Formats: sequence, C-alpha cells, structure tokens
Amino acid sequence: MTLDDHSESQSIDLLLPVLFFFGRLILFLGLIPNNFYGFGDFPAFFKWSSLPGWPYLHYWVEFPPLVPFLTAGINKLAGGQEFLFDFMLLALVSLAGSGCLYVFMRIARRLYGEKGALIRTLMFFALLAPLPYTWWYFDLIPVFLTLIALDALLLRKEASSGTFIAMGMLANGSPRCCCRRYSAPGR
Repeated sequence: MTLDDHSESQSIDLLLPVLFFFGRLILFLGLIPNNFYGFGDFPAFFKWSSLPGWPYLHYWVEFPPLVPFLTAGINKLAGGQEFLFDFMLLALVSLAGSGCLYVFMRIARRLYGEKGALIRTLMFFALLAPLPYTWWYFDLIPVFLTLIALDALLLRKEASSGTFIAMGMLANGSPRCCCRRYSAPGR
C-alpha cells in the first residue's frame, strides 16, 4: 500500500460517516417535526424523560440504566423543549450511526481486504442511510458499542471488548415498557 493509497483509504473511511451524519441532520431539519416521528419512540423518550426527578431515584423504568440517564440528561440540556430534545437525540443517534460505519469499515478491512471492505461498507451504508428505523429508535448506540467490542476482540483486547459489550447491554432497551411514578406501599 502506497502513501496515496493510504490517504485515499482514510478519505473513504471518513466520507461515508460524515455523509451519513450530515444527511441525517439535514433530513431532520427539512421535515416538519410531526412527520419526523413516523412510528418512532422520540415522543415517548421525551415524555418519560420529562418526569420529575432522576431515573431509578424518583421513578421506575424497565430499562437498562444508560437509556434513562442519557435521555434525562439530554432533556435537562434541552431545557424541556421537545424540538431541541429531538434534535440533540437525533444528533447522538446519528453520531452512533456514523461511528458504526467507521468501525464496520475497519473490521471489514481487517477481514476482507481493501476492496472487499469497501463493497461491504457501501452495502451497509446503503441499508443504513434510507431506513427510518435507524433514526426513530435508540438502537444504533448498542450496535455501535457492539461493533467496537468486535473490533477490540479482533485486536485481541478481550478486556476492552468485554467492557464495550457490557456498555452495549446497558444501552439496549425499548420505551414500550411502562413508566410510572414509584410510590412506596402505604403512602
């Protein structure tokens, strides 16, 4: 691999994630917020992150801990404004999708070589970019953490791999679970 091949490889590695991220932001800003939601869970994330108090301290949620704390923190940063909350959460999920593309390319390059990696990453990009599911839900964050774990495993960094798998498990969840205020018996 020559120096020119390496710089071309680096530009491809960054091109697809950057296109994905900015494409998502432009698409979000171009849509009327009600059309943005589709069947997604952003309204549910906003509603339960607006409950008073912090997750697990003032209310009970059937979620691994990363999702409630992350959405509650984003809601606090957004000042309770739903559009800003949606934008910040979409930016986070889009960053995770961009990271998925980048790490996927690294893994594919290690397993299939330069040409095979490019073809597989373009196919992954073609599936990831147009699917609204990937921006209606939180799932790209656990996928990103799992891909990092796989990359670490391929580099024989078992402890790092285990850490990222655990983080992915803590980030996995679905807001279809019920949220309710916790009240102690007898109150």
